[in-house]
Amino acid sequence: MKRDLVLRRISEAEYERHRTLAHWRRNGHEVQLARPVKAMRYLSFWAQGAQGLWQGIIQPQQWLVNVLPQLPELLSGNVTDDDVLDLFSAAVRPVEINEELLDYNRLFEFSLVQSAEVADIDLPVIPTVQCSLLLLVAPGIPKRPAVVQPWVERMPLKLRCLLGTTTLTANQLMYLAPGDVLCIAIQTNVAILSDRCVGSFTVNNEGISMQYDTDSTHPSLQGSPIAEVSVKLEFVLEERTVNLLELNEMVGGQVIPLESDAIRKVEVRAGGQAIAIGELIQMDERLGVELLEVYAESTP
Repeated sequence: MKRDLVLRRISEAEYERHRTLAHWRRNGHEVQLARPVKAMRYLSFWAQGAQGLWQGIIQPQQWLVNVLPQLPELLSGNVTDDDVLDLFSAAVRPVEINEELLDYNRLFEFSLVQSAEVADIDLPVIPTVQCSLLLLVAPGIPKRPAVVQPWVERMPLKLRCLLGTTTLTANQLMYLAPGDVLCIAIQTNVAILSDRCVGSFTVNNEGISMQYDTDSTHPSLQGSPIAEVSVKLEFVLEERTVNLLELNEMVGGQVIPLESDAIRKVEVRAGGQAIAIGELIQMDERLGVELLEVYAESTP
């Protein structure tokens, strides 16, 4: 009986949290992890900042004690979580955060949630002046200036110098013979690298002269020609040499045996060369490969 392949599952939100946490720690911020307290009511909110959207939760009473400690006495009674929700949502900047970790210019979608409604997993704990903040949804990681590594510069890529195109009917194609002349109907003289136009070229007696395209109509091509080139990655689960008899048996339904740890040895290739190895995982509805080792040295 054939068994379905069981892969380790992670959610995209969980992946983004771990990615953001690793980014912070690489930059010297000792961000800790903690799980939401059971049977605790949390105040949830969304934030919009320069890095993008993020979602956090705080303990409402902890926030109140540090912001308005005298309020319960003044009101001669308990201040409910709903009261704190109103106070928090009305404040201009209810939490002060180290902007190297998180930033925001507005908060919205305030609500009270039970800890049971929050995933029982470790979440990044962001210290603020007012209280601890648990990060549910992480923002994007700020983009770093493109620094092309030597191994990327040496990566083999296919450059295609396209003189132009023409169109023939199927009937004309059938009767092509040596001596026929095919005219180039549309002359382009463009350079194609990894299925992307990166410029133009001219031909002279010495050879081909390349001109990198910095035309304003192609903004995505401005800057470094190498850094902006799209590189096609291949994910190789298995590679073996077979003969025609074995191939025929495979086509007939024979199962190709895999090593027990094959899903942790998926090879990532670029330009035909291996650049990393990783584990095949299920991320929400898509397959992905979590990198375990990167062969090429790169800047963190």
